[in-house]
Amino acid sequence: MRKSTVGVGLLTAVIGFGLFQLKYEVMTLESQYRQLNREIRLSEESISVLRAEWAHLTNPSALQNMARKHLEVDTVTSKQLISFKRLAKPRGGAALTPASIIPAPSSPDSELEMILDEAIKEISYTAAKKGKR
Repeated sequence: MRKSTVGVGLLTAVIGFGLFQLKYEVMTLESQYRQLNREIRLSEESISVLRAEWAHLTNPSALQNMARKHLEVDTVTSKQLISFKRLAKPRGGAALTPASIIPAPSSPDSELEMILDEAIKEISYTAAKKGKR
């Protein structure tokens, strides 16, 4: 046998082995590609379901029903609202402040009452500071 024939035979074997490896690598990549596409489709379906659920849950009537069911609060009426202008300058009397609306505790019996007292003072201070501007 000639050296060139052996060389061509070896080269053919190496190229054949390389193509064989390449074929299985491509098959593996195609399998991964199909799997990723399946996962993407499932994620998109989940997202569309979640968007529909979000739209339903953020619907004002659904929120109102959930609040009524779980929070046990009444609906706020317009008679319960007071404007800041009305707080600062009522029609026939002295100016109202948050401190005059919220009764101050007589003596702080617990740490919670002390914290609430400080919060009320801070609210009063902030409201008075904003009113001076």
